[in-house]
This record gives sequence, C-alpha cells and structure tokens, in this order.
Amino acid sequence: DLTPPDFHPHHPELVRADGTSIYRQKDSSTYTTPAVLAAEDALLAAARTVVIPAVAAGDFDAVADLHDRHATHRLDPGQRALAKAFACGERLLVAGIGPAGSGKTTVLKVVARALAASGSRLVALAPSSRAAKVLSKDLPAAHTLHGWMIMRDKAADGEQVPPAYQLCAGDVVVVDEAGMAGTVLLYSGWYARFFRPERFEVAAFGRLLFTALFAFGMARKQRPAGL
Repeated sequence: DLTPPDFHPHHPELVRADGTSIYRQKDSSTYTTPAVLAAEDALLAAARTVVIPAVAAGDFDAVADLHDRHATHRLDPGQRALAKAFACGERLLVAGIGPAGSGKTTVLKVVARALAASGSRLVALAPSSRAAKVLSKDLPAAHTLHGWMIMRDKAADGEQVPPAYQLCAGDVVVVDEAGMAGTVLLYSGWYARFFRPERFEVAAFGRLLFTALFAFGMARKQRPAGL
C-alpha cells in the first residue's frame, strides 16, 4: 500500500463510516506489487549503467549541422541536446519527455541519420499498430512493441527472422510513448530479454532511450552474427 498517510488527525464529524476523512477522495488508495518494484529498480539501474556510445560526438555534429543547413526549421538548442544525448550518451537508458509539437519526431530523424552515418540503425517501436503507422511516416519502418517481441523471441529460439527484426552492435531501439506500455511490460518484454548478465558481453546492448519515448541500443563491442 503506497497511499500516503493523512498529515492531521481526523475531526470526528468529518469522517466517513469507514473511518476515512471526507476530504480524501474515494478509491484513491494506491497499491503496487513486488514485480512492479523490481521492474522499476532494474530500469533505474539501467539508467546508471555506463556503456559505449553508438555515435561519436563529431559524427553527430556533422549530421546535425547538415540537417540545419537544409531543413526548413533548424534544431533549437533543446532539440539538439536531446538528439545528441540519444545518439552519443553513455547511459544504457536515456529518457526524454516533451509535449506534443516539441519536435520529438524531428529529434529522432536526426538520431536515425547519425546512426546510419555510423553504420548502425534506429529501430522504432510503438505500443499500438496505429501509433506504429504514424511513426513509420517519419522514420524507418516501425513495429508494434508486441510484434517485435514475438519476432525477437523466435530469433532467441534459433528461428530465422527477417533482417528487419535482427539486431547488431550499435543499433538503437526506440519505444515511442513508453508510458502507455507500462513498467512491467517494458522490463519483462525488453530489459529482461536482452540485458541478462550472462548475455551482456555478447549482446552488448548499449542504450535504452525513453521519451514520451523509450529506447534501447547496442554498444560497439562486437557484432555477433544473427543476434
């Protein structure tokens, strides 16, 4: 039970039959489970984990400068900083949040180009098919989170999957609207699958980006075939 306690004693005439204050909203109790707490701890630990950047800072600057020279709207300082954090950051998990119209999609376009220039790619995921279609208009083909995980499970079982569902060192996976997916799904579906300690040196994932997104990437250690 995570419901915060009342700060002041209840006045006898201002309590309900169940003993709660009339000033506390009904059905406002907040609960969690050990599984949710464990998932939160694991994702927070990922945000503290240092990894190898997918893109060198100089390579990113060249791509961002090229974008600014040819785009109708230049990246503003906040957009450029976010794009650079996603492409060049040294944390396994990175989160970025912005309201509608703040340029998150523009940021991801620049990140995708920077990754491509470095020999990697951006894999875009979304929690629903509708959101994936919208994402596909501006980024390389997007997948639904559940569909991607099904194909990744097949790959883990040794089955052949299309190249679009394979991951190589340096790739970065972005989950758009991660808050809609939920903590447990993001942990059990993503983190627990790909960041198990016994696979870390081989799979070598390097980045997980969140904004109203969320993204994982692979560090540049070695490029395992067919991972």
